[in-house]
Amino acid sequence: MLNPVFGITKNPFGKEVSSGEIFSSPSWEAALKRVELLIKYRGIGIITGEAGTGKSTLIRLATQGFNPKAYRIVYICDTLLSEIDFLRTVAFGLGIEPPFHKGRLIRSIRDTLISDNERERIHPILIIDEVQLLKTILLEQVRILTNFYMDSKDLLTTILIGQPYFLGQLSLNINLPLRQRISYLVRLSPLSHKDSLGYIYYRLKSCGIQHEVFSESGLAAIYQASSGIPREINRIGFTAMSLAACCNQNTVSDDILTQAIEEMELRP
Repeated sequence: MLNPVFGITKNPFGKEVSSGEIFSSPSWEAALKRVELLIKYRGIGIITGEAGTGKSTLIRLATQGFNPKAYRIVYICDTLLSEIDFLRTVAFGLGIEPPFHKGRLIRSIRDTLISDNERERIHPILIIDEVQLLKTILLEQVRILTNFYMDSKDLLTTILIGQPYFLGQLSLNINLPLRQRISYLVRLSPLSHKDSLGYIYYRLKSCGIQHEVFSESGLAAIYQASSGIPREINRIGFTAMSLAACCNQNTVSDDILTQAIEEMELRP
């Protein structure tokens, strides 16, 4: 529906964004460099930020184009697993047919990590998303997976992705051994007012839109309603443009934007 009215071929606020179309702010560039350093020097790192700030996009951008002969990426997003299922998921990601017995399973993972590093020259990267939902016993298992060489060598890079309250969980005494092994903490904050406007303009321009879609007051309203969180900006922007398109308008009036914001608040 947006295409004929706005003269575009894709949704400017959609999820499908190539690496070359990602809006880059100074804080984003700094976060990306820190993730690249973590991967280069190994260890355990945390990427944290409110939902919708781009944590998964950041790690996707940092790992894109990796040679599969040089890197083995194990991505886990189901964090409500049992301990044995978690280990089996890690094993599958490493190319192992997992044994049923836990002890053999752990040894198979250890042997594969050692082989990847010493013979195959492969850099394993374990990425765990939504880590704030991970059970304490699995956090301890993560620490064990990084400690096969008795602290003398890191066999893999471990990246934990989660919302800020995960840091509170990590501060508990029971998680002290893992906390002491964290070498990088990357915080993704919501966009500033200036960067939010730049983000909106960038997304519209990337789809070929040259005219002003939102008024100055409308842009301010989007920032206030979204708190600078990119996912929220996308939701509001798409809904507002869809409502405008239904009225055969290629600009979003303040009234239409107000309606879009109210819809996105999902009030009962």
